[in-house]
Amino acid sequence: IARFLKAIGQYPNAALRRDTTLIELVVTDGAVEGAIVETGGERRAIRARRGVLLAAGGFENNDDLRRRYGVPGVARDTMG
Repeated sequence: IARFLKAIGQYPNAALRRDTTLIELVVTDGAVEGAIVETGGERRAIRARRGVLLAAGGFENNDDLRRRYGVPGVARDTMG
């Protein structure tokens, strides 16, 4: 995440949005042009000229997904 934060720091309009739910991607002619997101019960549209990075996280803390996809160990032992 540190490398990601350093990288987006080079672009004044780039933003990291935590605790934000993706409602839908805005797609035109097969290209993603933005996203509809929700934070704290408020929805907003975000236009993306250079790209959208989806970083959902949480997989390492889900024992069911770990078993289903063969990730060794258990959630209680993760550093994620």
